[in-house]
Amino acid sequence: MSDMAGIAGNAVSVYQQALTTVSNNIANVATDGYSRQDVKLSALPVTQTGGVFLGSGVMVDRVQRQYNEFVERNLRNTVSDLASQEPMVSYANRVVDIMGGQSMGLSSALDRFFEAARSLSSDASSAVMRGSFLREADGVAARFGQLSSQLDLVDLETRQSMDSSVTQINELAANLALVNKQLTKQKSQDAQPPDLMDQRDLLLKKLSSFAHVNTAFSPNGTVTVSLGATVNEDVLVQGNTAMMVKANYDPKAPDKAVLVLDPYGQPRSLSGITSGSLAGLMSFREQVLGSTRNALDGLAQTFVRETNTVHQQGIDGYGNPGQALFKIDPKATNAAAGIQVNFTDSMRIASAAQFRVVKGATNPSDSSATVSYLDTTLAPKRGPADITTTLVNGAYTSAVKNINVSLSVPVAGVATVANGMTDLSVYLNAPQAGQQLAVMTRDGRQLIGKSMTGNAALLGQLMTTDNGFAAGAGYSDAYLNGVSGSSTSYKGMSVFYGAQATVQMQPIYDAKEQISGYKSYPALLQGDRIQASTGGVAANTLVLNGVALDALAAPTTGTLQPASVAAWLNGQTAKTGVTATVSNEIRLDPGQIKYGLPLYINNIQVDASQTTTLAGMVAAINGATGSEVTARVAADGQLLITGTPGHEADDIIVSSAMGTTPRKMH
Repeated sequence: MSDMAGIAGNAVSVYQQALTTVSNNIANVATDGYSRQDVKLSALPVTQTGGVFLGSGVMVDRVQRQYNEFVERNLRNTVSDLASQEPMVSYANRVVDIMGGQSMGLSSALDRFFEAARSLSSDASSAVMRGSFLREADGVAARFGQLSSQLDLVDLETRQSMDSSVTQINELAANLALVNKQLTKQKSQDAQPPDLMDQRDLLLKKLSSFAHVNTAFSPNGTVTVSLGATVNEDVLVQGNTAMMVKANYDPKAPDKAVLVLDPYGQPRSLSGITSGSLAGLMSFREQVLGSTRNALDGLAQTFVRETNTVHQQGIDGYGNPGQALFKIDPKATNAAAGIQVNFTDSMRIASAAQFRVVKGATNPSDSSATVSYLDTTLAPKRGPADITTTLVNGAYTSAVKNINVSLSVPVAGVATVANGMTDLSVYLNAPQAGQQLAVMTRDGRQLIGKSMTGNAALLGQLMTTDNGFAAGAGYSDAYLNGVSGSSTSYKGMSVFYGAQATVQMQPIYDAKEQISGYKSYPALLQGDRIQASTGGVAANTLVLNGVALDALAAPTTGTLQPASVAAWLNGQTAKTGVTATVSNEIRLDPGQIKYGLPLYINNIQVDASQTTTLAGMVAAINGATGSEVTARVAADGQLLITGTPGHEADDIIVSSAMGTTPRKMH
């Protein structure tokens, strides 16, 4: 009975262990990487009783995993292949949304730009249309920049994702090396703890989600892991040693990344990564992100080049040949990010053609007419550069050319005026006493200015080849300030001193694009800022339309105001036929505005302390009761402050404290 009881008790103990294993399987049914375990039983050694061999019961031989190496390897390969598609699909959809979206894509911005161009072509002289076109041009440039910024964000995200993947690969490799170290304590894989083997396989599966791995197992279960084409190439883990992986980015080709194995030992490039999320990220950056950025930059360069070509064929509002409408900042990383509108003055938009060819009523063919000419230049080139490239029209002081003269160098060449130029105006700002402009031919004939006869020293410094004169040229003032039609007129040229405005004639075209008549507009002579003065104007000093004007009395207090000048001119309208108006305005470039500072206008506080935008500044100024001014954003993007109706000619005081000297423009 004791033998039966011993065998039975032993069997109960064994099957208790088997049931414990079953319970462990049930408890870990949702555990990632856990393999179902089985209890292997074997009979205890038999005992011999006389001539009979009797069994002595059962024992637990080992607990083994339900593991199939072929299935596990295919699972790792499948995980790698699936993981390589996820970043390609998700990030490619991001790029599609960026480039093709209605709000972010280029189509809507380009449509508005070309629509503004068509509208401007129908009314080339319209200041409103010019401002609208300039805004849409700036909108296209900004849209290119926004798209480039969005691609930069995708580039940054994928780069961070790659760096994170590389960091996790290094951590998994280090953990595998530690597991291998634990596995070396046993000589046989069957003797290894199942949980330790599960940990090894789980690490391999996680590693395969980042990159395809090749594995080789030793009899005791330690694993050798390779990232190359074979298990012996680009070994990542071998025994207790794990190599490090690092991602390098080429500044000249940032969309391409190179993975380096053992970067701080014997570095070598990893070229065998064909699947896994890391391979998907690399493929996306090279095939989608890189090609998209190159296409966007190519489109930006083509758009700028072709638009500038068309724009430079026209005439701007000043009558000069059109300049480049767009430019690309050479400091920008990408062409799309560097597109900028080349100017802010809407008058520099070349909305008029240099010439116009229309079909004649007697020419029913579809022939197109073109005109070309050869621009001849002096050889060798002498003197200052051409006036069209030297003096740039613009409303800002940055557009002018500074000419410095002194007692030692009393003359300076300004620019070369080509033969045939008409309607040329040059403004000399704040001239010194005795300073003036002179126009001369290359052979020394002075046409405009004050005679220099008898001033040999001045002529000696002036008439040199460096100033554009022909060698051996001699000075003559025979044609100086000649009157058209007289013997002193040089090539019929007339000289007029003063300000002049002519009636504007706009052609009217019929259905056949022929000129059927003209529409006249009143002559408008618009002045600029009037400098402060405490004096008046003597009688007969100024002549307006051939009529000598009466005296303008000096102010009794303060300085002469523009309103007083306008009243003086309007008092003589009956004999001059001219009326005058005066306005006061302040124009500020957005870059000149410092937000967050105290602001007073006409000693009325403007609540602009929390304002950070130009639109907010306009709203704050218009909300200040009692300042008698109104603000808006002008067509050229400047902040424009003017007087309200009834206060157009009043001074405008802009300051950071009450009682400050006014800043005013009339």
